[in-house]
Amino acid sequence: MTDEKKEYIESILRNIASAILLNQVDAVQSYVRDLRLNIGLEKYPEYLTSLDVQDEVCKKFNVTIDDLLIKTRKQEYAIPRLTLMYIWRVFFKMKVNTIAKKLKLRDHCMVLYAKRKVPEWLKYDCEFAEKVSPILDKCKECKCRVTEKPDRIS
Repeated sequence: MTDEKKEYIESILRNIASAILLNQVDAVQSYVRDLRLNIGLEKYPEYLTSLDVQDEVCKKFNVTIDDLLIKTRKQEYAIPRLTLMYIWRVFFKMKVNTIAKKLKLRDHCMVLYAKRKVPEWLKYDCEFAEKVSPILDKCKECKCRVTEKPDRIS
């Protein structure tokens, strides 16, 4: 094992310890999954959770989880939010009202809009398709599972 990999694994272990102290269950799960992948115990995750997708969307669009909850129509926040709504609805079979509540929307209409618009954007917007296609492919390959955690969006 290279020194670089050892340092990376040590940093993951430190992150796990601090997340445990702060009682951040989701962070601990994420770090443990990362550790398992890095030491070769797990090649491909069997299940993909709604939290995993949420994190992936945030990474791809360079926004935070809190940014998804901002009540603004700016494209830099609205497009990732709509993408997440679409993925949750199509792959996780979440109810539109549940998605609306998780994202603190007034009602479910925006979720229906996302379900209609995101496939159009995938066809006609190459930059959007480039960002979102890997996430959609991962959702198609894995079994999708909704997670209920009180301290995160989903």
